[in-house]
Amino acid sequence: MPHKLFLSHDSRDRERAKAIAQAVQRLTLGQISVWHSSDDGPSGGLRPGQVWLDEIRRQIADSRALVVLLTPQSVNRPWLLFEAGFGAAQINCAVIPVCVGIDSVADVPFPLAMYQTFQLADYDSLKRFAEKLLAMHQIPFDEGMARPVLEEAVAALTREKSDDAIVSTSPPNPSLAQAMDTLREYLDRRFAQVMNATADNGALPSASNARYNVAIDLNMKSEAPRVKHIEIGPDTTVQDVLDNIYFMLDGEVGARKYLEQWILRDLGTKEHLVIREMQYRVPAMSVFHAGSKWAVIKLAKPYSPIGRLDYFLAKPPKADS
Repeated sequence: MPHKLFLSHDSRDRERAKAIAQAVQRLTLGQISVWHSSDDGPSGGLRPGQVWLDEIRRQIADSRALVVLLTPQSVNRPWLLFEAGFGAAQINCAVIPVCVGIDSVADVPFPLAMYQTFQLADYDSLKRFAEKLLAMHQIPFDEGMARPVLEEAVAALTREKSDDAIVSTSPPNPSLAQAMDTLREYLDRRFAQVMNATADNGALPSASNARYNVAIDLNMKSEAPRVKHIEIGPDTTVQDVLDNIYFMLDGEVGARKYLEQWILRDLGTKEHLVIREMQYRVPAMSVFHAGSKWAVIKLAKPYSPIGRLDYFLAKPPKADS
């Protein structure tokens, strides 16, 4: 039997939930079965006649992992905490928050902030999440096979179209839909009251995380800018960022054409990402690590960023024969 995964999400994020569910099931060749309440497939989601709260609890109890999809419109919805709480109460169910369109994981509310959080911002971050999820289920990860699936999922997750514009998919029974909405609103209010009271008493620990997102306006064309998010972590380099942006600009710019066909600009300081403009903002400790040794090398000709550095170095004197 396939492993079961419960995907908790706000109904307005059903398209993103669908993209994650399809990607997981395709990557694992059906070895992981994803259940989410807005699944409109013949065997998915909530069906007429079901006691929906009991069905959600049953699905979570049968799952080895509960993925909580957090977006700008759902990050403060306590209903997600309610479902995550069911998952956390299960002995063998891992709670995994994932963020889409949230600039910083510092915005993830407690207690979800206690868990390792994944940013699904670009290909690399989605690959990292997939690798961890598959490893948890002892399923091999093959990037060659996974790449087209991940690229398709990234395009769906970062699509600018607002999910609010899509007509909500509700259970066929109107009375059931009304009961669900009423109970969710009540739980949201109760959770908010409890969390606010706890925060006022100073009982909530502050959450810190090394990873965060930055927004990138892709305004190469005359149309309205397309906003994407790129995940930044302690192991991310500037070249990683530029590579990710290049892939987002696929078909619009040439390879290795940064500073020729396009450039990054800080919308706050108005500076461009050129070392002459940015070098005073780079901490020396980020380059000159403790214990490192440096040497001054004479150049035979002025250095150019195009080409290998050793071409510009002065040739060492020949040894005596």
